[in-house]
Amino acid sequence: MRATDVRAALRSARWVLVVLVVVGALGGLLLDLQLDRTPVSSSAELAVSDGSGAPASSDSAATMTSYITNMMPTYAALATSDDVLGSAATSSGTTVATLRSEVTVTAVSDSTLLTVDVRAGNPAAATAEANAVTQSLTTAITRLETTAGGPPRVAVTTRSGPSVPAERFVPPLGALTAAGALAGALLVLLGALAWATTVPQRAWRRFSAWLFHRPSDAELAPAAVSDLRERHGDPEALTTLAVRWLKARRRS
Repeated sequence: MRATDVRAALRSARWVLVVLVVVGALGGLLLDLQLDRTPVSSSAELAVSDGSGAPASSDSAATMTSYITNMMPTYAALATSDDVLGSAATSSGTTVATLRSEVTVTAVSDSTLLTVDVRAGNPAAATAEANAVTQSLTTAITRLETTAGGPPRVAVTTRSGPSVPAERFVPPLGALTAAGALAGALLVLLGALAWATTVPQRAWRRFSAWLFHRPSDAELAPAAVSDLRERHGDPEALTTLAVRWLKARRRS
């Protein structure tokens, strides 16, 4: 196999090269778009309860629980205020604008629970920011429910700490597209190398000869005689049949 043969094969397959590169790139792009590149999420849960220490069965405790339940949407909205996010952004090393787009705090219906969800680009950042927002929100709610010179009316506790999301590897956007195009080009190159060895051509000629082979008259004659012998078995009958056939040919 010579280099000139390979170059000739590549020149002959230039349109195949273009088609396979485009098809490979489109396949890689489709796979690229199917991958989940959404940021990872870390969640925490806060519980707000009566801070007076009154027995749970008392009327004052029931009144306070009703008050806290009504205040839960306010506490959730407080999470995205500049006061809360400013402190959280400083401690987690980010900005208020970035943190505001990543934080979602929801009041659980008919309860005194708050769900804090923070989405970030990697597990470490998501966990750190969720922890910072949780602490800052706890301080803000406590300060809101504290009267001058008195103790806070509510107690805010972390029911479940920030979860640590699993690390994921996702290739950069466009990497699979480039890989698909490269795979298409390599496929054409391997095909050109194989073509330059003439192995595919020889294999195709042998296969075509086998597939489209037609037996010659010489190959068919023994089969015809054998068939007559099988049908008649008797040599005399075979001779008679041959004589009749010759007479019929002469008449025609």
